[in-house]
Amino acid sequence: MLEYTNNMVSNFNETILEGLPSRGNHSKITQLLAPDSVLEGDGIATGGSYDNTYVAWWNIESAFPGYWSRYNNLFRYGVPQGYPTADGMSAVEKQVYYSSIATDTDLGYYFNRYGYRFNGNKFTLEGASSAYKSAVEKLISEKKLSTTQPKLWYVGADTATLVYEYGDKLAIYSEKTKISPLHIGKEGDGYRINLPDKTGVLGHLGYEITENGKVIGFTTTSTTLTQPSTKKTMCPATRYAPTTSD
Repeated sequence: MLEYTNNMVSNFNETILEGLPSRGNHSKITQLLAPDSVLEGDGIATGGSYDNTYVAWWNIESAFPGYWSRYNNLFRYGVPQGYPTADGMSAVEKQVYYSSIATDTDLGYYFNRYGYRFNGNKFTLEGASSAYKSAVEKLISEKKLSTTQPKLWYVGADTATLVYEYGDKLAIYSEKTKISPLHIGKEGDGYRINLPDKTGVLGHLGYEITENGKVIGFTTTSTTLTQPSTKKTMCPATRYAPTTSD
């Protein structure tokens, strides 16, 4: 963990104090994790790689400033009084559990979608131990953990600096915000979708493309080429709390 802590601290200094973009391939993570079909596979994390482990944590820090210090303190000093301990949890479950406590949010969905691994062990909600499940369920029932699921994979390289400067002003869309394409035209084997250009809006990140209630893609541009279908709904996404597709 020491190597990752060094990366997190140095990135904080560069990003927050010096105003530089965050390191890591954030756009790649967004494109891979945005489609709901990622849940049908093995996730994208390999454990130990810079982009897949470090960025997973930095995305949380960007949306929940101070997360990393609170997370590390849980390893040093243990959970707060009245919280279930991590006894009986695997090492990877302990990381997810402590991340949830550090953000007051059940982040199991996030690490599950990521296919998060540590030392070769993958975290899954389905395969989680009874110790992990019972601890999380207890904290949710006591309202110590929120079940809101911010789409942290939409955190961009500039999110942290913007959050620190503007805070909730970046959340410019409600969870039910949807838009209609300006035009859909057939092009080759797919369709070209023309979308409103919001690149000048500070909090705007891009658009989720949903079909039949599922996210099938994401774009940061005003147009995108999709698979053959015309039944598309566009959900605009903010830089750290994107809208859901419901």
